[in-house]
Amino acid sequence: MRSPVDSVRGVAARTRTVQGTYQLSATLGSEQFPEAEKRFEEARSLALWWMNRRLKSELGRGIPPPAWSGEPFEIDQHGQLYAAVTVPDLNLWTCRLEHDDQNVAARTWSVDLALRQVGSEVILVERTLCVSPATCIEPAPLNVPRIVRDLITKVGLNDVVPMTGRPWHLKASSDLELLELLLSDTSRLLPVVMLTEADGSAADRTYKVERFVLDPVTVGKDLLGLAHVVVMPRNLGFEWTNRMGKAWFAFNGAVRTFRPGLSFSNDDPYRHPLAKLDDIVLWEYQGALSTETLSGEPAFQAFLKQKMFQTIASRPLQQEDTLFYRYAKVRGLSAGTPPRVDASPVEQELRLEVTELRKQLDEEKGEKDYVYNYSADLEENLQRVERERFSLRAQLEALRDGLGAAAREQIPLPSSLLELEDWQRHVAGQLWIAPRAITAASKSGFRDPQLVFESLLLLANEYRQMRIRGGEDLRATYESALRRLKLSEARSISESRLGEQGEEYYVNHPFLAGKRVFLEDHLRRGTDRDQRNTLRVYFAWDRQEQLVIVGWLPSHLTTRNS
Repeated sequence: MRSPVDSVRGVAARTRTVQGTYQLSATLGSEQFPEAEKRFEEARSLALWWMNRRLKSELGRGIPPPAWSGEPFEIDQHGQLYAAVTVPDLNLWTCRLEHDDQNVAARTWSVDLALRQVGSEVILVERTLCVSPATCIEPAPLNVPRIVRDLITKVGLNDVVPMTGRPWHLKASSDLELLELLLSDTSRLLPVVMLTEADGSAADRTYKVERFVLDPVTVGKDLLGLAHVVVMPRNLGFEWTNRMGKAWFAFNGAVRTFRPGLSFSNDDPYRHPLAKLDDIVLWEYQGALSTETLSGEPAFQAFLKQKMFQTIASRPLQQEDTLFYRYAKVRGLSAGTPPRVDASPVEQELRLEVTELRKQLDEEKGEKDYVYNYSADLEENLQRVERERFSLRAQLEALRDGLGAAAREQIPLPSSLLELEDWQRHVAGQLWIAPRAITAASKSGFRDPQLVFESLLLLANEYRQMRIRGGEDLRATYESALRRLKLSEARSISESRLGEQGEEYYVNHPFLAGKRVFLEDHLRRGTDRDQRNTLRVYFAWDRQEQLVIVGWLPSHLTTRNS
């Protein structure tokens, strides 16, 4: 069977690439303009002034006077387009700007902006596309459009919280609660960048850095329209770690990025990058934001900014977010077409509609081509990483088999469940513990932590070997180990009751994006209602990966009787 990569290699070379460099979906703030109609009009006016400045500069003319009150217009001259249209039944006004790149031949830019009033809210959606020849090697410049910056400063834009360009300095425990709500809010579309305070005095540090390795004020301004910036002082950093678990920590000058769609219960923390102080001060960067090689803190800040562009530009827009000019124009043409089809004005309208649909289709096809080929490259890299991972796993298995029981005896049994996250490296490749289980363990009052570690070793060794190799001897060995630890194994929940418990009995697969794993079995000891005296370890067996997936411990998950 041919892989996706093989299929792409057979596609003829494209004549151009369509790259999204920026996009934003937000609501207009209500502080400066409490009435939704006034917010809508003010934002439309700013967009028209923005278009008017470019139009006068490029073509030496202004937009038609009726356009200032929302009337449609279209100026298509010398390959440049300035246009806007209103769709009254959707409370929608949308505009489009197309212009040539001033520095790269045959490169063009298109900017779509839509404003839509829904009840008391006004929604803004903006998208910037760069269309380059397929042979072009010049990276597309990365900039937040001026109209977005103007809307932030003169009207206000919200992405769960206001986008101000000013860092949020956390000061009290109550701020941590608000931070957790912001990070886990499913409607958040911008990343959150957390800057942490470096430890100790300058004399005690390996590297001489400021209190915060990156200046919070500068970062806030630099990431305006790209991310929210949060400043975590050292004293609250410890409280944050205790609150959320070690998997979500950041301290001693580190910078952590929390991407949209975060779930503290099911997410892999590695999806939310952490850069430590030592890495930041030794960073090097050369890319779309600097033709010269940067080093140290300026290099990392440029790298961080580029990653923010990539994060927000790569988010697929929902269908309701794409009510842009071409859609609105086609809708207007369709609505204005009379029923008779034999008159020349009708034919003209239909021809215009077909032309606009072809333009829209061509643009969307270009975007999909770019994404498809980019995905193919990622697929090729993923396949290479998978081959390397399986090779390393085989080497690790051989090493463990060679060391035998002696290796297991060297694995510690800590007296605190706070060490669980670090401890799991001893069973890497055999057993994986979900982040939510690590967090639950760190907050647990279970009285026998060593039993938890012994149970995990049992799953990583006797249970795993029984599942891989089978046979009565290995089953007897596993059952003997269960009796020694006074544990029993049972199904976690019946099929009839599973639907009542929601997502509790599922976790995300650690390696396969989008795959959900049902925690069908659990180890148990004790029946006391006091969870300090009872142990439950919920797990599943992945036959393909030959991996035990632990999704929850050490307490009960919800059942009808709990």
